[in-house]
Amino acid sequence: MLSEYVKILKKRMSWKFDIITLCEFICLILIVPLVKFANPEWFVENSVVENLQLLILWCAFFVALSAKKEKKLFVFCALIVTFFIIRETNMGREYFCSKYLTSDEPCRWKSFKYGYVMELARACFALYIVFYFFKNKLYRTLMTYILRAPLFMWDIVILLLCAIGATVSEFECVDNEIMEEMFEMVMYIALIRCLWVYGRVKDFIV
Repeated sequence: MLSEYVKILKKRMSWKFDIITLCEFICLILIVPLVKFANPEWFVENSVVENLQLLILWCAFFVALSAKKEKKLFVFCALIVTFFIIRETNMGREYFCSKYLTSDEPCRWKSFKYGYVMELARACFALYIVFYFFKNKLYRTLMTYILRAPLFMWDIVILLLCAIGATVSEFECVDNEIMEEMFEMVMYIALIRCLWVYGRVKDFIV
């Protein structure tokens, strides 16, 4: 039984490499020199890199909606990407902070009289994503992909590696904003690739 499972697992593994995967590797390689030599101002909130991340996320959003199979599952993915966009932009919080708060006040929604409304709206949107998932019983479709779809290994490994890297970069012992933002950017590129290939899977592997 175990040998049969391993055999099927090996059959599911795909090591295909395309231009998007190449971009992932190039960006990963660039992280080390960027940490040493890049201008830190490129990586602060609303900077060059963060705006590039938003552009990549918008591409991921449209790629999810363009999926050829299992439309509801990929609408769910588009909703998750939208939540990432909301997280990256903080719903325009920086604009309101610069316009209505003094420089010594923390830029948080709680600093505004009705700022809790924005935080509540974000929470409601997150709850809607969960509701959409269970309402459409997408756990069944997701399990089919997990158990039977090809495993695009380069992109899955890079996505998971970057998710871990972005998390570790926030730890107090590391606390490196350049690493965090770069890992997030590569993760979003890998997400585009995963959305593209899984939205167009021709055959599941039994």
